[in-house]
Amino acid sequence: YLSGEINSPLDRLKKLAEVLITYFGIAGSDLTVTRQPVKVKELVDTVLTDKARTISKKELVVENRIDENIIFNADPGYLQFLLTTLIENSLVFTDKRGTVTIEAAAEGEKNRLTVRDNGKGFAAEDRDLLFKPFVLPPEKRNPEGFGLNLAQAKIIVDAHDGELTAESPGPGQGAAFSLIL
Repeated sequence: YLSGEINSPLDRLKKLAEVLITYFGIAGSDLTVTRQPVKVKELVDTVLTDKARTISKKELVVENRIDENIIFNADPGYLQFLLTTLIENSLVFTDKRGTVTIEAAAEGEKNRLTVRDNGKGFAAEDRDLLFKPFVLPPEKRNPEGFGLNLAQAKIIVDAHDGELTAESPGPGQGAAFSLIL
């Protein structure tokens, strides 16, 4: 939703209703995931194509360093949401002419995908709040967002028996979000 522009208070209200319905639909149920092998590089390329306008407008350097042979065993629709959320988050919080790098590697029986940027970063005390709904103060959220995408992502990752982590050396020093499935 962040790639489109919200032009009026009515548009924002409509978008909030959509986001809340989606969030509570996921949060208020036992999420069923249908796992299948998914080539992550292709899915990331699709997300980057969808976000090309934002990338171009901010003059970002975005590198997809994922090997074509990395395959996640995940629900393709939910995996696309996860990748979109992590990538979009980096695009939003990285300043003009910044860098976003996407990497993936096997870790035993699971794979780790990391989206790293040199953007705004966050304080250590905010790390756990990033994945909780409605708790980050507005000045720490995307001004166009509602603070729910990472909370939704955490629910989806938990349904996959995976892990979602966030690391940052501190405010103004970038961040790295990792998805382990």
